[in-house]
Amino acid sequence: MMSGFTRFIVGFVSVLLLNAANSAVPDSLSYQAYLTDETGAAINATTSITFSIYNVDAGGSPLWTETLPVVVNQGLLSVELGNASNPFPQDLFDTPLWVGINVADDGEMTPRRRLTTAGFAFTADNALGLQGQGPAAFDQSADIANLQSQLTAALASIAALEASLATATATITTLQADVTSGAGNIAALQSDVTAIQSDVALNASDITTLDSSLSAEASARTLGDDALTAALATVQSNSVPTLDGVLSLSGGDTAYFNGVNVQIVNGLGSTPATNGLGNLIVGYNLSRTTGDPV
Repeated sequence: MMSGFTRFIVGFVSVLLLNAANSAVPDSLSYQAYLTDETGAAINATTSITFSIYNVDAGGSPLWTETLPVVVNQGLLSVELGNASNPFPQDLFDTPLWVGINVADDGEMTPRRRLTTAGFAFTADNALGLQGQGPAAFDQSADIANLQSQLTAALASIAALEASLATATATITTLQADVTSGAGNIAALQSDVTAIQSDVALNASDITTLDSSLSAEASARTLGDDALTAALATVQSNSVPTLDGVLSLSGGDTAYFNGVNVQIVNGLGSTPATNGLGNLIVGYNLSRTTGDPV
């Protein structure tokens, strides 16, 4: 066992681009340091060194550790940390990290050395692999083909809907024309109805006038009928002998009375008496006295 490695003079790390794959992100770290003994003299020896990586600068448990035989020349050491048999955890470099060194089981030196930013380039490996999965795991061609099929079907449906919309639009246009025509017909009919209503109003006025006239005429006729009835009653109440066989006309201007006395009355007077039949009695205003000529 080597002892006396109490000074950890220089420590630095860098990412090495390995030639295993030109386009791949390297999976190891190059770590270099400078060791001296207790007197400050540079070490020249091959010794076992344990490298541990922590996410805290003191205490805690290592997230990764590896023990390697290291050749120290004039105090300088250079090692490759992380290999195929002992790879770094996948998400190791996404947080701040510190490196602890234990030379020949002499105890871990203090303080731990913080990894520089270059060490965090390992995060790119995780980014390329997306949690270790390759591009095939994210092949969306099948989904894209399915979406294209759905899109084609949707476009066909849209085309059908557009055709239906065009038909519906044409139908609506026709219906609008019919509605316009119907509105015109309704307006014309309403005008006719208005004219008819006006005629009805005029006819109603005429009917009222005629009804009033008919009522007046009926009243007048009723009065005439009453007068005629009264006259007939008067005539019927008089004793009028029948003229058949008594009166005849000759030449149209001569009246012949047969077997009757004819009395012509003028005023209040009349011939006072008759002498058999065939007498003409002419009335006058003064009473006849005995001895007056006939």
